[in-house]
Amino acid sequence: MKVAIVVLVLAVASVSVYAETCSSVHDCLVTGCNHGGSLVCDIDGKCTCDSGHNCTDGENVGIFCRSNQRCRDWYDSSTHHRCECADTHNLHCIDSQCKCGYPPN
Repeated sequence: MKVAIVVLVLAVASVSVYAETCSSVHDCLVTGCNHGGSLVCDIDGKCTCDSGHNCTDGENVGIFCRSNQRCRDWYDSSTHHRCECADTHNLHCIDSQCKCGYPPN
């Protein structure tokens, strides 16, 4: 019984050190969110929590892209954004990342 507890403690410790990887939010089995956050699979393929904050200029909303239209289509069909973009016309594909607005100069 003591061995089982030690193995369980080590498993939990290893999960807390290494971020859970994902290709969609459905892959996030261990990661959880506190109040006010929603679980997302971020652009780096890691399970994380989205705070629902408004995007700053040039902030990555959470998906790889090839076109501005891909950003808008994904944003409109998904509820798992890293941040909230006030106007979807401000979504742009910059360096293969969907961003809200343009980065500041």
